[in-house]
Amino acid sequence: MKKYRWLLLDADETLFDFGRCERDALSGALEAAGIGFDDRVLERYHVINDAMWKKLELGLIKKEDLKYRRFDEFLDGLCDSGTDAHALADDYMDRLSSFGWLLPGAMEALERLSGHFGLYIITNGVEFIQRRRIGESGILPLLDGVFISDVIGVEKPGAGFFDAVAAGIPGFDRDLALVVGDSLSSDIKGGAAYGIDTCWVNRKGAPLPENCGMITYSVPGIGALPELLGC
Repeated sequence: MKKYRWLLLDADETLFDFGRCERDALSGALEAAGIGFDDRVLERYHVINDAMWKKLELGLIKKEDLKYRRFDEFLDGLCDSGTDAHALADDYMDRLSSFGWLLPGAMEALERLSGHFGLYIITNGVEFIQRRRIGESGILPLLDGVFISDVIGVEKPGAGFFDAVAAGIPGFDRDLALVVGDSLSSDIKGGAAYGIDTCWVNRKGAPLPENCGMITYSVPGIGALPELLGC
């Protein structure tokens, strides 16, 4: 095992239980707007939202457009309530920013890793949402820094994102860094393309993809990371 100095940690579905945060924020916003919520409605939102984020990673859409277009599409045909999609999007994002729920084992893992490694969050999330959620979660004192694509101006997996990360960490050496994340298309692809080792957080036990050469390590959850790294 190589000796690393810096861990570049994705936020959602790596450290944060984004599924829970998203469900509660969406259900609350819809109910406040007088729209019913159930698993079918949640799945509709997932399909639209996931497609939008993929477009963002590919540079086909801007973050500001994503935040509102997903709700334009989501409401189209869902109901005849005359709901303002932009107002609904703002309410959803405000609610989402207040939820800092971590995945099981995340806090304990960060506590074990802190002091052994420089810990940095790297995220494509919306800036005000991510900063508030990180603060609400209680993990901020354990972190050495947070890099958010909104601030950088480039999304993962773009090389420009990792350029900003490298420039923002004193003495950074990509050979001594490890990207840790759940997204093959964002975290793993981006890290590998930049010449940084990667650790895939494979919480769902998915089979290794055909291009698994870009994955240096794999763990079933963030709680297994300290043991992998020997601390």
